[in-house]
Amino acid sequence: MTEQPVDAPPPIDVDVQIVDSWQQTYPPEAVGWVISYILTLAAQEEGVVKWGIGFQVPLGTRTNPTESPWYVVDSDGGGGVVVISCTDGEHTVEPGTPLPVGVQLLYLSQADAGDGSLAYLYAIAQP
Repeated sequence: MTEQPVDAPPPIDVDVQIVDSWQQTYPPEAVGWVISYILTLAAQEEGVVKWGIGFQVPLGTRTNPTESPWYVVDSDGGGGVVVISCTDGEHTVEPGTPLPVGVQLLYLSQADAGDGSLAYLYAIAQP
């Protein structure tokens, strides 16, 4: 077993589930195919107070601008990558108590969404 340096953040796992999908026709600047996800974070051995989640999406895909999430959207996906984070100390991940994070992505079309899989999905505990 490889030991982590003392100052390394604790490991954190992420699992994805597609909840629903639909055609969004309003407002005009947010028309497209929406997929709603639950990304579930799980701490392995110790609690995680500050965390981030990232993944790749097709170009033109972005977080749904009609939603007001409780987490911070660091990169909305417009450039092909979505990154979200939470450092407020209120949404922590404790061992045995997974944290569900709801995310809606707005794809240009249903064809662009494909099967809805999120490429290179990762979660990281932040120091």
